[in-house]
Amino acid sequence: MITPSTAYINVVLSRHKQDEDKLVAIKSSANKPTMISQTTVIAVVMIALLVGWVVGYAVASNDDDTTSASREHEVTDDATTSHSSHEMFAVDAETAPSVKVLADADQKGGWNITLVTENFTFTPQVVGEADVEGTGHAHIWVDGVKVGRVYGNNYYLGAQGEGDHEIKVTLNTNQHKDYAVDGVVISDSISVTEIDSNKAMEEASD
Repeated sequence: MITPSTAYINVVLSRHKQDEDKLVAIKSSANKPTMISQTTVIAVVMIALLVGWVVGYAVASNDDDTTSASREHEVTDDATTSHSSHEMFAVDAETAPSVKVLADADQKGGWNITLVTENFTFTPQVVGEADVEGTGHAHIWVDGVKVGRVYGNNYYLGAQGEGDHEIKVTLNTNQHKDYAVDGVVISDSISVTEIDSNKAMEEASD
């Protein structure tokens, strides 16, 4: 038999149980935002690290490409340049090599260059090796701009455009140093006048 006191106690216990359930539900709901917040922070950190790695790799690759391009430009001696950056190779005037440049117009355009040298031997097979006085190659310049190397007494120079041009040749060692006497580079130059062959043919036909 349930007495009034027993019924009262049951009601109290029931309410207490409900209060505990509510408290547990409140704590559970309070913890959920914290878990989501931590997950979000971790995700943001991971994304930031990934982005940083990608950007860093891209920058490093670009630097490598730039460095490689720079080095390639430095070692490409045939690259067109408007000034000489070579060291001088001093020799005595009595034993110094000499060069004289001649230019004949080619029938199909351009110029046939002939180098007349003394005390000098062209040695293309050892270019880049140790310097030996009296040996090496030549550098050819047009209007102050280097256009290439010459490894023998004859060289074909393509058409340079209508007008006057200066063709200059320097003698260089195996390591590309300029032969020089008393601080003056050994060289020779010649002036040529190029005529537009098409224009000449038109004028002749008029």
